Amino acid sequence: MVGTYYWWDSGRSAGDRPGVAIASVSYPRAELLRGDSASALHYPRARVLAAAPDQGPGTWQELRFVIAGQPRAELYRVEVSFAPPGALGRGESIASLESAENQIEWSKFHAAPLAPGRYTWEAWVRVDRLDRSLGRRDFEIAESPLAHAAIEERARLSEPERSSEILSWLVQNGFTADARAFALELPPSPERDDFIALVPGR
Repeated sequence: MVGTYYWWDSGRSAGDRPGVAIASVSYPRAELLRGDSASALHYPRARVLAAAPDQGPGTWQELRFVIAGQPRAELYRVEVSFAPPGALGRGESIASLESAENQIEWSKFHAAPLAPGRYTWEAWVRVDRLDRSLGRRDFEIAESPLAHAAIEERARLSEPERSSEILSWLVQNGFTADARAFALELPPSPERDDFIALVPGR
């Protein structure tokens, strides 16, 4: 997918660029959801990139819990826990997040970021004053010097190659939640919105 034409200034961050030249972003095609199409828990999943050493603790992009919108939803609730050591066990609960929106940002509820490690998140939706379980999903906050080196190398490119190459590398290497979060900082377009709406395969 190739995005609509935009004005770019490659010397600024993706969300704050005055116009100096025309360019277009190429969005990679993530593999579509197959085996767990019934799951309402979209992100985070698989690997989430931990912050670079100079960023301090936390994740490279904002950690967002994204749930498929549910009809007549009054409230969404997310419980985050350490991933259990066994497949059937339950980990220690460390946080509870509630929002009327189906996308919940960790930093709006907790000042302390999650450290690298494996986690499980469970979600519920409240409809007609009753809570209904939406399932659970595991994810890992992964430290990866290789990923940060690859991103830093591509960050030296001019736009739109910079954003296109970073997105492509993230998707190809399984950091789909980070690719989506990165795309959210780019100029709005139908192509960007289609990419953000995709839910990848396992």
